[in-house]
Amino acid sequence: MLTLVLSTSAVYADQMAAGSSAAAQVEGVTSGCDAEDFAVAIDIGHTPQQPGAISARGVPEYDFNERLARDFEAALHATGLKRAFIVADRARGRLTLTGRTRIAADAEAQLFLSVHHDSVQPQYLSGWEFDGETRRYSDRFAGFSLFVSEQNPRFTDSLAFGQRLGRELRARGFVPTLHHAEPIPGENRMLLNPELGLYRFDGLAVLRTASMPAVLLEAGIIVNRDEEKRLGSAAHRAIMADAIVAAVLETCAEMEAARH
Repeated sequence: MLTLVLSTSAVYADQMAAGSSAAAQVEGVTSGCDAEDFAVAIDIGHTPQQPGAISARGVPEYDFNERLARDFEAALHATGLKRAFIVADRARGRLTLTGRTRIAADAEAQLFLSVHHDSVQPQYLSGWEFDGETRRYSDRFAGFSLFVSEQNPRFTDSLAFGQRLGRELRARGFVPTLHHAEPIPGENRMLLNPELGLYRFDGLAVLRTASMPAVLLEAGIIVNRDEEKRLGSAAHRAIMADAIVAAVLETCAEMEAARH
């Protein structure tokens, strides 16, 4: 089993310190990026009707996904990337997995980022009482993970975007989880880069059907009781949004350079 364990308070302190120093590095990246013309599709994982995982305190994953995705959109807009948009805001009727990537293609998005929050396999869950109800939790694992699909037609560019995002997250003190590589049912994903928490998962529909480079981010593990609290923090989300901005700007500059 691959496990990475750190003191949660130490991780948060590192994020606050690293976030402020890394933010200063973003400004110099914008010069090579035509921000006004660069569209980023931000996908809120799941739907209110099918909300995904349930946190240790009973909050649906979708709620975490939406808050973080909208923070990402706002941060990108503030940097000049005004064409960043939330995929669900452009949907008409029921939003399917392939419908998400179709909306991104119709908007001529150059990047696709699907925002999720993570859980663990059932055998790692235990019960605890919260607000008078029994909830399921696991404090065994914590951290982010990133996924790409080799079936995406822009796999090389997807991989490059995932690597940039992983580096920017690490620079701000975020730590990856390696539990998706464990050889058990429901996991056993191909770990491409353990330092960056980057996996290959060809079966993810939004990654393989996207016509542009695409990455799925699991921002953290909401069944971990300490991590759930951090993930609900506006300050924590702001640091993660800063990493997104930096990775997008770097990717935009690289794409711009490749066209010339």
